[in-house]
Amino acid sequence: MPSHYPKELRERATRLAVEARSNRKTKHIANQLGVNSNTLRAWVQQAEKMRPADLANHTFSAGRPNQHGVADITYVKAHAGWVYAAFVIDVFSCMTVSWQTSKHRYTELASDALNMAVFHRQHAGDDLPGLVHH
Repeated sequence: MPSHYPKELRERATRLAVEARSNRKTKHIANQLGVNSNTLRAWVQQAEKMRPADLANHTFSAGRPNQHGVADITYVKAHAGWVYAAFVIDVFSCMTVSWQTSKHRYTELASDALNMAVFHRQHAGDDLPGLVHH
């Protein structure tokens, strides 16, 4: 086994193993990709340490507007092709605060929708301290 693996292989193997979440599946993934299973476990542990904190704490409730926002990205097949849409929803009111659509899926689609939501809320005079977005 090589001592240094290509970055792309490391990222792919780690993603697959994190998604699998099972020791048997991790060994299977390691064997399929030609990676040492102990090395793959170490990569997964390192990736999980680098994961950002869960500020929402998986609690999807809010005591007031503008306290907690959630987002979703989806896609729809249209006559002319695929349409991608990102939505930001205020948890307290269940109101769609903002959305962004595009003919192409791109990294900033969700952040564009969030920035639009913040802009509209601030423009309306709302105070946003402590807003948690998930």
